[in-house]
Amino acid sequence: MRRHAPLLGALAALWAAAPAFAQSDGVTISATYTLVMDRLRPDPRPDVRTVQSLVLRLSGVRRVDENWQARSGRFSSETRRVRAIGGSAQEGRGVWRVLPGNRIQRQVQHPQSVTTLTIMVDRGDRCVLDVTSALKPGFSEYKFRRQSTGGMGYFANRRVVDVACTVVK
Repeated sequence: MRRHAPLLGALAALWAAAPAFAQSDGVTISATYTLVMDRLRPDPRPDVRTVQSLVLRLSGVRRVDENWQARSGRFSSETRRVRAIGGSAQEGRGVWRVLPGNRIQRQVQHPQSVTTLTIMVDRGDRCVLDVTSALKPGFSEYKFRRQSTGGMGYFANRRVVDVACTVVK
């Protein structure tokens, strides 16, 4: 319970800044970012764009409801999960952790890289999303599941553009 106190403190700070939250049982954060990568194989193609949309519902019961949507061209996917804050890696590909400074973070382990999402909640309806990716030692390309086929693809020059984050009232 002690390690979750910072999240509750962040929620309390949000509720103090936005009285409408005080009457609810949690906080909802909407975040969107676009990944741009060059596909190396199969079917090489520069500037493959994938729009990632995430809606998080943080509740006072130490859980996160996630709704992920991904769109790349005419292909899309959606995933919904409920995770415990600071839960175990066995719950799936990433665990949300509470950090100092009204931040939460999720690290996702991919086959050849690690993606880190950090959300800092400011005051009221403001938040900042930071998305970083790092290749694991010994790798020079990213390996991700392709939305079009479900098979694996290999990518380079991964970059994040068009980042937006809002606390939904």
